[in-house]
Amino acid sequence: MTILRFHERFADKIIAGTKSSTFKLGDVYFKPGDFVQLRKRKGDDPNDTDLIPPSLVWQVQPMIFHFSAIRGLIETISINGAALGPLDSEAFAILEGFEPVGIWQEAETALEEMGQFFTTLWPEQRVVTGHVIQWVPTGGFDQVANNLFAAVMLAKERLDVA
Repeated sequence: MTILRFHERFADKIIAGTKSSTFKLGDVYFKPGDFVQLRKRKGDDPNDTDLIPPSLVWQVQPMIFHFSAIRGLIETISINGAALGPLDSEAFAILEGFEPVGIWQEAETALEEMGQFFTTLWPEQRVVTGHVIQWVPTGGFDQVANNLFAAVMLAKERLDVA
């Protein structure tokens, strides 16, 4: 079983089931049907904390982020070669567990917060390629659908889209 480790900022969202996907840099080593153990990283401590029981991977999709590390902004997100629009990008960032709180400065959207977070991880890069891995949350696929609906509605509110 493969272990996925998460920054503590995402732990509560994983436990609640509102975050059920993650982006992994580089080549894919997951496939649908695999089970993953989700753990909270404790700094340099090798003893991680399990967040929920092992989870079933149901989707693995290639993904590319174009972003400006200087401005801390994500310019485009592409999944399976298709670029997401502003509404879909904001909904994706919400589903990934980002909130407009800002790391160094106040972010107005989840996508801005995601850009700031990526800048801390990859300050020298402009393009990051990897895969998004989705697992079944404890609430099952009904919860996946509810989370998606809630993320799109919140993204519409933030972006003032009718």
